[in-house]
Amino acid sequence: MKKIVILLILSVMPSWAIGAPEEASAEELLLFKEIEGPQRFTTKDFHQKESWKVEEKAVIQDSQPLKGEKFSTIDWEGQDPQEWLDINRWLVDRAAKDSVPDWKIRIRLNNHKELIGKVLKCVGTCQSFRGTKGIQIRHLSQVKEGDEIQTGKDSFLWIFMMDGTLVRMSPETSVSFNEINFSKNEAMFVVRLNQGHFYWHHRLNDNIPYDAAPQTDQVSLPLMVREANIDHFERAIYQNQDELQRFLNLSEGTSKASEQLFAKINEFKKSHKEELGKLSNHVFVVAPNYSLDVINTDFDAFYLPNDKGYFKRREDLVVQENIPHQFNLHLRGYANETVQEVSSANWTVVEAEGKSAEEDAASSPHLSILELVTKRIASIELAGEIWVEKYTLPILQNLGNEEKLATDLGYRLWDKDLNDRMAFLFEYTRRVETTNLKSLDRLVKELIVKGDFKPLIIDEKFYVKALETYVKSLKHKFNEKAQQRRLMNDLQFYAWILKNDK
Repeated sequence: MKKIVILLILSVMPSWAIGAPEEASAEELLLFKEIEGPQRFTTKDFHQKESWKVEEKAVIQDSQPLKGEKFSTIDWEGQDPQEWLDINRWLVDRAAKDSVPDWKIRIRLNNHKELIGKVLKCVGTCQSFRGTKGIQIRHLSQVKEGDEIQTGKDSFLWIFMMDGTLVRMSPETSVSFNEINFSKNEAMFVVRLNQGHFYWHHRLNDNIPYDAAPQTDQVSLPLMVREANIDHFERAIYQNQDELQRFLNLSEGTSKASEQLFAKINEFKKSHKEELGKLSNHVFVVAPNYSLDVINTDFDAFYLPNDKGYFKRREDLVVQENIPHQFNLHLRGYANETVQEVSSANWTVVEAEGKSAEEDAASSPHLSILELVTKRIASIELAGEIWVEKYTLPILQNLGNEEKLATDLGYRLWDKDLNDRMAFLFEYTRRVETTNLKSLDRLVKELIVKGDFKPLIIDEKFYVKALETYVKSLKHKFNEKAQQRRLMNDLQFYAWILKNDK
């Protein structure tokens, strides 16, 4: 009783007021010695005695938290007070933990969400759903494992993936970014296309050939990465010329700026080639009625809920490198383990039930215009290279140090077990998505009867704003307002970018 009273007093007293009583037992002196100053573990027999008949369980010591993790593994925000104080639940939970010596490490790995990418540009309304909570995302917003990203009407989104890949989402599109896994020679992603269209543009190690034609994705410009905008190069050229040079080179200003922009991209690529040259980009895309297993290849993917799916291998953008290329198609069916290699550069259409696919040589003109929008994206490419140096290289430089990669950067290093993970995903997704298709079909039929289902169709809504912006940019390329940007100083130019950030 005396000991309990002392502990109660200690719990409400400030640390500076704590002092050992003049007359105290050896046990109490040991207690005070522990409380004073930095906390130390007391002797084993102080906390546990043989008469208590409590066995000490063997456990594996907790590891240092990964970057972004808290030291405590308890979900304090999600705790239910009734469950927390339930002794029966605690006994079950305790028994489960005692049976698994590394339980705390397993909890950490299960709860940890690795950083998949960052938002490079959002036009319009872009949302991220982490669980049931939706938040607006913008430039530099993080995309973590398990996040579902959605774009609204007339909205576009560019995401920089942590290996340098660039992903563009069209309006009214939903994509779940489920996994990122690094091995010493591969960055592997698992992505689910819930509806709509996205374009996957893996990073090329080879130089990009110069193209003087205007950039096609004007709706995404200007970028908040200031040095990636062509206006940045036009300003530098114009402000370093005298009046005569400005007059003589007025019509050549844009082309010279384009040359410098492409030269800068290839300068970055040359400096990054040694470290990124051996890293393959591997993505497993899951749509309800088909899956794509792709290595180092650009592509478009499209899915209409409870309807057909479409995809296209962008052969025209693939540069031959000394790394493997792969583009495999997996269809649906519980026993359908067939893998089809896709070599065609035409659109392929997959029927709604996911049982068959065929090449669509005369594809919809809407799909062709979607390709046009991402045909020339030099500023996006340059912004990607700038971010590769800032965000990707630190990861690659630590792929040889598994502990540092985890504690400093928050990534687990995979080895041969990555192949086992892929084999599981092939089998699991085929079975689950086959079941989901049947459930979706029943649900849609019920919604149609109630009048609550609005089918998504391929039309101009996926590109109309982007196309309008592109045409307007050509019309106003040399007007007085566009020329005024050349006279801006750095602060004025940054303010202009903020003002025109859509």
